Amino acid sequence: YENVKYYSVEFINGQAFNERQKTVEVTSGGKKYDVSVMYTVLVTDQLPEVAGNMKPAENILLDTASNSYGDVTDVDIRPARAAYFNNKSGKYEMFETNERKDVYVTVSVEATDNEWGYDVGETHIRVGEKQVISGHGFAVSGYIVDIQEG
Repeated sequence: YENVKYYSVEFINGQAFNERQKTVEVTSGGKKYDVSVMYTVLVTDQLPEVAGNMKPAENILLDTASNSYGDVTDVDIRPARAAYFNNKSGKYEMFETNERKDVYVTVSVEATDNEWGYDVGETHIRVGEKQVISGHGFAVSGYIVDIQEG
């Protein structure tokens, strides 16, 4: 988790203060946020048509319970990778196929920081966390593989 910067938030007289910045959190739309976060979700084994629907500048839904949204800043579509067992060598080997796609979707959000990572509404932003993202023409899930603050 070397790309993730953690710091704690303390509450003084009911207001959250960031120990590092010593500032009050910003309030946006009735929700308190204290940091901008960009993270990448790896969505594996998608049909090319679904992968093609994921585009930068798309506003995506992250959490229906709290109506939390994020912005897609980058989409990297690659041939899908899969493992198979090679009977001749007796080992597992990787192969790529253009029939399916692996998609790296980079999302930008305003989040709250906590000791375990970040939160956007009820959605946890942590490396390894499963993430469901919905946008125009797609609703997919994948796993967070990278987080960067800033």
